[in-house]
Amino acid sequence: IENLPGQNLLSKKEREIFFESLYPYFYFGTNEILGLIKYPYKFIYKKNMELFDIYKDPEEKNKLQDRGKIKNFKSILVTLLKWKKFHLWMKKEKRNCPVWAI
Repeated sequence: IENLPGQNLLSKKEREIFFESLYPYFYFGTNEILGLIKYPYKFIYKKNMELFDIYKDPEEKNKLQDRGKIKNFKSILVTLLKWKKFHLWMKKEKRNCPVWAI
């Protein structure tokens, strides 16, 4: 495994990881699940937003109630989604896509 290219996403480096699941949309007709991991926090954006400290609570049993952090994560996620939609539009229109990363 040491010789494989890439980075260990489980490391505690400062980074933001966007994730999404379309499973609920396709199989249950409900909204997709979106989220963002910014260590040590994991934010899940769905009908009932959830925030976890994955360092202290790796099994995600205890939701955090910090409204300030939830608002901040929601803002970051909305910005990411705007960039994602823009990127997909650029690709559809066969224009040069800007490189973007967090």
